[in-house]
Amino acid sequence: MYTGVLFFISAIVLALLVSFAVPVLAFQRWQRKGLVIGCLLQPVVLLVVSFLLIEGYFAITDSMHHAGTMVCVRSIEEDRNCRFEETWYIKADGTCYYELDKGSHSRSQEPCGNDSYGRERPVERIDSMTALKTELNLVVYFDLQHRKVTPVFGSDTIEVVSVDWDRVGKYFSN
Repeated sequence: MYTGVLFFISAIVLALLVSFAVPVLAFQRWQRKGLVIGCLLQPVVLLVVSFLLIEGYFAITDSMHHAGTMVCVRSIEEDRNCRFEETWYIKADGTCYYELDKGSHSRSQEPCGNDSYGRERPVERIDSMTALKTELNLVVYFDLQHRKVTPVFGSDTIEVVSVDWDRVGKYFSN
């Protein structure tokens, strides 16, 4: 949490420094005419640099949360107005990254309370079978011989997005 806040503050400071350098550099290059052009470009540079830094941060954190995933499963529930998408990235280190994305179909209305977040959760192995259980009522059964994955959320079977069978085999061979 604090790492993200510190990053955003430092990204804005860095973007401000870069944007303040634009008029100075333009003035050194083209004198008075360059100062006017530099001042006009300053807010554009501020927005572009801020956008690139923040998007880069989200791309890096997403790839860190999804790295090492051996199984990814997803549950999608929809009705006329709302869409609830839950995704689990189960890793071989005994953790699971859980993402929730709930919202309205058009995103212009808010009957669902639009929200999106992710959290790291523990995963425990069910010893009597090749299965994993999360604290969010998700159990993932593995048939290693036939290479089949059956995720059960509550009492419903949900979608398997991806499986890395090498990681699954190594995990259950221990």
